[in-house]
Order: sequence, then structure tokens, then C-alpha cells
Amino acid sequence: MKKSVFAALIVFLLMPSSGATQSREERDRAGMGDVGDDQVKFRGVGYVVIRSHNRDRLADFYRALGFVEGGSGENVIGLHVGRQAALEIGHLDADADPSRTKTSRTQARAVAIFGTTNVQEVVDRAKKAGATMIERVSSEGNDNLYYIGDPDGNVVGFSEIGPMWRDSNE
Repeated sequence: MKKSVFAALIVFLLMPSSGATQSREERDRAGMGDVGDDQVKFRGVGYVVIRSHNRDRLADFYRALGFVEGGSGENVIGLHVGRQAALEIGHLDADADPSRTKTSRTQARAVAIFGTTNVQEVVDRAKKAGATMIERVSSEGNDNLYYIGDPDGNVVGFSEIGPMWRDSNE
């Protein structure tokens, strides 16, 4: 009995490593995340698109928060913050209803959350730029998660802690 248990242990230890035994960092580098091998793997969000009847005004708001223009075209103003997040502001059809101002994050149908190294600075800039709503939320050990309403009624979040930017300083 002892020999068979010992032999089974040796066989187990000599087996090739699977994704289940890889570190999170190794899985992230391989683009695996925490999904099984038979699932589609996503690497992150490429960019967020917000459409506006007045894209120049909305772009000015996001520039005031610290976003930097990366390129613009006839239909889109491209903004970014470091290499990790991009925001495009495009034209909204003239006949599309404008969004109403939100008083809570739970009134928004979709919310993008951006990582930052200084959420309080973003909040201060948002107040100065005329944010329509600022809501602080504690979530899963994160006491520094803020949601901000922009001039068009969109809600975006800012946090210093998050899965996609945990090791990034940019």
C-alpha cells in the first residue's frame, strides 16, 4: 500500500504543469485570466465609446479630468490616459434622445471604470469641471471607488484598485 501511494505521488509530481497550477501572473501573460481552456479569452477593454450631441464640450470635460487627446477625426475625438485606457467621443445622431442627468450610478445602463493612481485628484478635477454627480462607493475592499456623472448624463467610475490595472503605474 505504501509503495502504491508513493508511486502515485511521484507520477503526480512528474506530470506536466497545467494552467490550474500557473500563477495569476503567468495566466495573465498568456492571456488566460481565470477562464477554462474551452472558453473564449478576453484580454481587456480596447476603448470605451461615448456618443454626444456636443462632443467638443464633452471632450473638454474629460480633458479637465486628465485625459489627453491622442487623435481626432471628423467623427471621433480620441482621448487616453496612459497606455491602459482609451475613450472615444463620437457624434450622437441628431434625433437620438439626450441622456438625462443621473443622481446615482444605478441609474446608468452601462458604466466604464478607469484606473488611476490618484482618484482624489480626479474627483477634485471633476468637481471643478462641473460633474453632475459624484458618488463614493466601497466595494470588495476598495474604499476609493468613485462614480462621476459627466455633462451628458453618462456615468464613469474611477478607482485606484482594479483587476485590469493592478500592476500598472501608467
